[in-house]
Amino acid sequence: MNARQMYPPMPEGWNDAEVWRPDQVFAQIQAGLLNGKSIGWLPTKAHFADQKEAQKNGYPDGALVVEEWLLIKYAVGSIPINPETVVDVVSKTVPAPEPMKVTFTPVSEIEGAMERKLQAIDLGTLIQSIFDRKRGKV
Repeated sequence: MNARQMYPPMPEGWNDAEVWRPDQVFAQIQAGLLNGKSIGWLPTKAHFADQKEAQKNGYPDGALVVEEWLLIKYAVGSIPINPETVVDVVSKTVPAPEPMKVTFTPVSEIEGAMERKLQAIDLGTLIQSIFDRKRGKV
């Protein structure tokens, strides 16, 4: 399937060069056609709330507090996997006392972290353990 087959046909009289796909998606969101949301994220700084912090902020005891996170994906769709989450997440959001500052992790930092993780893999030992398991060694 190529990119042209993935998107709905363009309205008559529109030229592909004139249409920016994100604008088309945004128009569908505004029209209420893409109500399902999906995010993928990884916590980069988190802790469990102690009793004092939990009481101050109304958290349950031992709640995980995510202070910083890395956004991996944000996607929209017409049919959410769990329709209740569309309403529940919005209604359960706790308003911040001040505007939240969103910081993004630079690509160079992500690449560096991935490079360090890849360098830490001992390929020889990994391959040897696979061969050993295939031979029945545990």
